[in-house]
Amino acid sequence: MQMQIRISAIVLALFMSIGLVVGSILLRPALTQTLYIKFVALIAGAGLLVTAYNHLLTRRRSPVEPSFQESALAADSSDMYTAASVDAVPAEVPPSDIPVLHPTEDVPEEQVVMTEELLPDDLDDLLDMAFEAAEEDPLHAVAAYQRALERYPNDSYMPYLIIELSTLYKRLGNYDAALALFDQALALPLIAKNAAMAQEFRRSQKALAAVSHMLAAQGTPALPFGEVPKELLAEADRRADAQTTSDIFSKMEEYK
Repeated sequence: MQMQIRISAIVLALFMSIGLVVGSILLRPALTQTLYIKFVALIAGAGLLVTAYNHLLTRRRSPVEPSFQESALAADSSDMYTAASVDAVPAEVPPSDIPVLHPTEDVPEEQVVMTEELLPDDLDDLLDMAFEAAEEDPLHAVAAYQRALERYPNDSYMPYLIIELSTLYKRLGNYDAALALFDQALALPLIAKNAAMAQEFRRSQKALAAVSHMLAAQGTPALPFGEVPKELLAEADRRADAQTTSDIFSKMEEYK
């Protein structure tokens, strides 16, 4: 697990260190064994305080902090689903050609404007808002995640954010938006340069496309993901595995 250090935590530690040194100089006590013990206790207490403060700031950025592949596979664990799809992977397009997704298209225009005005600019604040609104107001959470993605596309948290945002889209039955989100994700340099991460997103996109097509075929294109029958998810997973294997062999043939 990789620990993230927040700038404010470092500043806090700096001020506490300065305070400890200045206090020691001003008091100028005799260097006894008891004093050494007090110094150790103060330093240990300061370290615990800074660590707790840093953890409080970083846990909202990465509540679980798993590997990317674990996050991708666990994102839909409540739905008993592992991502995949039967469609060929669409060509990656420049970010400028990617449409901006507006999750509130079916909401009155006045409410859309009000929601966008209420969104903060800071990444941490946007993530906090999305996390808190995910259950009771998923459209608000989607809007916060989308703004974070638009304003901070190169932040290291974006792959995890995309997983969370795609999960919200699927909960809402908006499979087109989720599939477009994967196109947007694959065009991000942060993901495109990571072969394993890009492969995981492609597999997720393939799976979701398979689910979307099968739902459309049975007349329920907007069925929330949590209500999709397990048999259909298993079939989508089987088709995805077959397509992935086919893609691998095709690439091997190209290298010959």
